[in-house]
Amino acid sequence: MTAEANSDDRVTRPTLTTPDAFTRMFEIMLNFLVPGESERYELTLKTAPLAFAYYVPLQLLAYLSRRGNTRNLRFLLLPVTLIMIVIGTFWFGKPYDPDTFFLELIRGLSSLTCIAQALDFTFAGYGRRKVGETTLPPLGSCTPEDTTEVKHAGNGHHSRNNDQKGRETTWYQEVAETMCAMRGIGWNFGKGVVIPPEERDLNKGPFLRDTFFAFLKGYIIIDTIQMLFANLPSIGSFYGASIFYPELSPLSRYALSTVLHILVGVVVDFSLQTWYHLTTLFCVGVLGQSPVSWPPVFGKPWLADSLHVLWAREWHQLLRRTFMVLGGIPGSWIAGRAGMVMGSFIASGLYHECGMYLLNRGVHWRVPLFFTLQGVGVICEDLFKRVTGKRVSGWAGRIWVAFFMVFLAQICTDSWISRGMANVRVLPSLARIFLAPPIRWITGLALEN
Repeated sequence: MTAEANSDDRVTRPTLTTPDAFTRMFEIMLNFLVPGESERYELTLKTAPLAFAYYVPLQLLAYLSRRGNTRNLRFLLLPVTLIMIVIGTFWFGKPYDPDTFFLELIRGLSSLTCIAQALDFTFAGYGRRKVGETTLPPLGSCTPEDTTEVKHAGNGHHSRNNDQKGRETTWYQEVAETMCAMRGIGWNFGKGVVIPPEERDLNKGPFLRDTFFAFLKGYIIIDTIQMLFANLPSIGSFYGASIFYPELSPLSRYALSTVLHILVGVVVDFSLQTWYHLTTLFCVGVLGQSPVSWPPVFGKPWLADSLHVLWAREWHQLLRRTFMVLGGIPGSWIAGRAGMVMGSFIASGLYHECGMYLLNRGVHWRVPLFFTLQGVGVICEDLFKRVTGKRVSGWAGRIWVAFFMVFLAQICTDSWISRGMANVRVLPSLARIFLAPPIRWITGLALEN
């Protein structure tokens, strides 16, 4: 009887199939690398060294990418770097605070950029080379900053100052330059990148002065608009709300949502420029990099007459390589140029959405959808040119761009604002101290009437 019972137990006991085992292992690994909000350690000055420790192997990868015959070392270091980036990003976090909300968002987005950089440094078969370089020095040696004259040709390549040519750089200067080469200016992967025309004096002193005043201008604009957002009903609250106010008539509702959407676009534009100017001041003023390595980051996106012109010429190219590595290059292997376009925009959509995950505000489909539709629009422009022999341009092109960027883009803005982004503080605010009280008084009178 006992033997029969034991036999029955062996027959009826559920078994874990191979697919189930792999699924369970994946879940355990995912929960280990990306724990829930309640299981994260608070990000403080004490835990910050652990959270950002991944910059050590990442900088080592950047250094190795500038040395010959280091590919095997880079491949060995890659898994460690990727795991440290994920753990450093998702094991630590801060409770919701408007003063640090934006910094947490940037921390999440930066980690994805670091993942792309780690992959890029590793898979650069012959290392990361500047334009004109044919070989890289062996491990342990210094590299001249420039060995050839590279002329600016509107494709991301700038000439260097003559007094810097042939001068050896320290390892930390080289690592900083390699990691800051987001657009590939003067590098082999920067071919085809369009650089907006420079309007600042390229002598170091005047350049730093002009950059500082550009930073100050951006700060004032951002601070004023975000102070206004924070004091608007509903959308300026802790959790945010839709930009489409349901209590308004359809005409008023969409007119207001369009105005709010445009203001968000202004904040995005100037936020990127302001932080770029701040980084420029540090890299040129402190690290001693050349002003020509930090050209303008934006063109004039409001004048774009096609999506090609908007995304390839007028919009910033700081994340171009990131999206190429995470989606464009793999997409090109599958479907050529169309795959590259769609892969880059899908990667862009996931990038912008995954950054919100760290903020514990859920995952929305609208942001990836918006960026995916941009890829569809670019492919439609390719088809139009193939059929007609003409590119999308002129007033018809501007209307086409406005359809995407003013009408369709509101789903993206609404997704962000409905998750509390209107109350984010990009920089320490002065306008909230001096302008917020009268704004609240005026909006209060308007609501009473």
